[in-house]
Amino acid sequence: MLVGSGLKAMCHLTREAMVALRAADVVFGALQPGGPDRRWLELALERPVIDLNQFYPACSTADRAAAYVQGAEAALREVRHGRRVCVIEYGHPFVAAAQSELLVRQARREGHAVTVLPGISSLDALWADLVRSPLLAVTR
Repeated sequence: MLVGSGLKAMCHLTREAMVALRAADVVFGALQPGGPDRRWLELALERPVIDLNQFYPACSTADRAAAYVQGAEAALREVRHGRRVCVIEYGHPFVAAAQSELLVRQARREGHAVTVLPGISSLDALWADLVRSPLLAVTR
């Protein structure tokens, strides 16, 4: 299971995503490490969320590709052991989230079913800020 937290997890996380998070045996998260959304989620789930940020290099200019592979592999290791895994990504799991694509591709290659629940993304926020419909903008 892969879910998006929305831009403000405490406000944007869907009920469906919360049900999936609560049903999981193991939860991995790519949320701000010390941020309020992460603390709130751990309190709501009554257990820790395994931090995917631990795999990211400390240097902002470093290549993050290895971190994405390590994070995906950590989640898949739990799936291979028969555990129900839920990964929560900040915003939408497929907007600027290379790790999500890598994780889903590898999981499906191994024959694991993957369900993706969307979250409110930066693109959704942009359309709201512009007070425009993306469908009407294309047809004009």
